[in-house]
Amino acid sequence: IVGVTGGKQCEIDVLVDATVAWRGRLDVLFNNAGETQAPASLLELEPAALRAEIDTLLTSVVLATRKAALAMRGHGGVILNCSSTAAHRAGSQSAVYSAAKAAVSHFTRCAALELAEQKIRVNAISPGAIVTPLFLKALAVPAGRESEALDLLREVFGKALPAGRAGEPADIAAAAAFL
Repeated sequence: IVGVTGGKQCEIDVLVDATVAWRGRLDVLFNNAGETQAPASLLELEPAALRAEIDTLLTSVVLATRKAALAMRGHGGVILNCSSTAAHRAGSQSAVYSAAKAAVSHFTRCAALELAEQKIRVNAISPGAIVTPLFLKALAVPAGRESEALDLLREVFGKALPAGRAGEPADIAAAAAFL
């Protein structure tokens, strides 16, 4: 597991090239970019924060998909992009985060059409309210209160979701493994 942030092509190249050198080929890429850095308010948004957010959430996905597709050419593979329910409805996240995730969803559809002839399947999953420490960061939960806050999130999300329980990282892992 290697993290690539900010859409840096050299990091993406190293990651894919090292995988191919180690395993002989690349069969699966899971693009999972999810940290938000831009302020929630458009009125407080600075151009540098916008670029950083787009680089993390979209540019890294596009560049990693390109590099992986080049490595998969000839034998096929699977590229899975992590979008968000924020891509499909306004108001649950910042405008920048939502727009970037909407772009990931649309990019996934476009890449799926383009790469199908190479036998490369491209899909996206769009998680919603998943109980993770990322929510704690967004809510500025004080140190030492993380466990209590996660339990509260599970309760609140569970009441709001049709399944009657909060989503957990294992749910996303199961969907990713299936795809």
